[in-house]
Amino acid sequence: MIQRHTLCCLGSALLAVTSAAHAADNSTTYVGLKISASRQSIGDDQRVSPRQNSLLSGSSAQNFASGAISVGKAYASDYRAEVEYSFPKSTEYTSFWTPFNANANVFQIRSQRLMLNAYKEFPLSSQWSANLMVGLGAAFVKAKGWQGNPGRFLEENSQTKLAASIGAGAEYAMARDWKLGLGYRYTYMGRVESGVNNYSTAAFNNVTRVGVQDELMRSKLREHNLFVSLRKDF
Repeated sequence: MIQRHTLCCLGSALLAVTSAAHAADNSTTYVGLKISASRQSIGDDQRVSPRQNSLLSGSSAQNFASGAISVGKAYASDYRAEVEYSFPKSTEYTSFWTPFNANANVFQIRSQRLMLNAYKEFPLSSQWSANLMVGLGAAFVKAKGWQGNPGRFLEENSQTKLAASIGAGAEYAMARDWKLGLGYRYTYMGRVESGVNNYSTAAFNNVTRVGVQDELMRSKLREHNLFVSLRKDF
């Protein structure tokens, strides 16, 4: 249901941009590239088992380099609209919970995004401009993990989430229709979760729980990007 709703929203937005592009005068087509220093984070609610109590320690953020490509339209009214694809990235988070203090819980996430972004430009001079942006699209996520050792794994779960972003930046117009930019963006990708355990859960409080599949990892997924952009007008 969420996947269908997400894709319908994205399809409607893309249709709206396409219609606007046909109707607009003095629009310019461009292609773009972003290279980012990224920080992806998850929330504290990443427990595997309902029998775990409290978080002892764990990693909740990962830093990495990432990239994205885009194609869009710039309008004479200082607005821009683009479709952007962010390349896949894989991250891993490890946590320890009571009362199973020695068991590492490893949450593995692979994500990529397809976004529709809208920009409002604020010209500062003949070459410099500032901008604000918002984005809406789909995050395609695969999540899995393991507990204790890789043989006790949580099944992989593929999911499509509604993603939303907001950001700001600045651009410098160079020669021959090239523009160099710097900016910041925050993206929220919703609550993601792994599949359930493939292993038999151990006895707890003298109750044997063989064959019960009630363990998984879930968390809200967020990403911060500090990026350098380059785009070419046609």
